[in-house]
Amino acid sequence: MKLVKLLLQNDSIRALALKFYEPDCLEDELLQCAETITLALYKDKEQSSSLGTFRYNLFSTNLAKAKKETPLECLPPTSPALLQHCKRRA
Repeated sequence: MKLVKLLLQNDSIRALALKFYEPDCLEDELLQCAETITLALYKDKEQSSSLGTFRYNLFSTNLAKAKKETPLECLPPTSPALLQHCKRRA
């Protein structure tokens, strides 16, 4: 539901999502679109330069606040994992 709400409210995110329907779109371009959408889903307030940076910052912040490790399922996917998801778009 969160993704649907984001797509309905944000025209730029909707345009990025449409890239996944372009058959000749390059993997690097898809990965960049997917990272931007993922950062928007996780509400990256710091405007991180990459998904890896955001993952690190989120993990560090949660670790400092909770004084315990963050469950990995609460973190966004790594860039290589996200790329594998992008490859399954067909």
